[in-house]
Amino acid sequence: MLTTVVPVVPVETGTLLDRVYREIKRQIMAGAFKPGQTFATMSLAAALGTSTMPVREALRRLETEKALQILPKRAVLIPRMTKARFREITDVRIALEGMASDYAGRRIEDGELRELEDLLGMVEKARKASDLRAYLEVHQEFHFAIYGAARLPVVMPMIESLWLQIGPVYGLLDVGGINLGSECHRLVLDGLHRRDGARARDALARDIALGAEALLNSHAFAEA
Repeated sequence: MLTTVVPVVPVETGTLLDRVYREIKRQIMAGAFKPGQTFATMSLAAALGTSTMPVREALRRLETEKALQILPKRAVLIPRMTKARFREITDVRIALEGMASDYAGRRIEDGELRELEDLLGMVEKARKASDLRAYLEVHQEFHFAIYGAARLPVVMPMIESLWLQIGPVYGLLDVGGINLGSECHRLVLDGLHRRDGARARDALARDIALGAEALLNSHAFAEA
């Protein structure tokens, strides 16, 4: 059965394909869609406030990035994840995102640090309110603000690809799960303030590992 509620926000009338693509991509990475969820192209277009043509093109692009599967009759499926694949992606994330955090420690600017402080404040506000949806959205922004400060144009698309694949799984975190990374986030930011890339990298790796462990102990995965 196709779901009818699609967790996206409308985009302005007449936007280009890349605007639609970025919004769907952002929501997938932020866990708005869940593993195994199906929805109709038409319902997604209605939620975005646009026609189905740019949505279909954006979905085809996202399918090549392994973020979703296009089914017959214009239905779309968010794939399930196996534990083996999730563990592999987690290992790659720790390597790539840790590298980006290390570089950010050496390249981040004062304005970017202020932005990260604001974002972390929003992360903590959502966490304390147990607002899972808000937490996941601003948590994604926090992480990508760090990676953006690294200024690694080759690495960033790789990180985005990994988040596209695991974002729906992280959308299944419960309140206990989102509490796990609180101290790590502060330590990452502390490392960045000190311009200590290694400190930021190690805290970031710990954050990823804690979240992955919480999910691996859940029932969020498909059979191999």
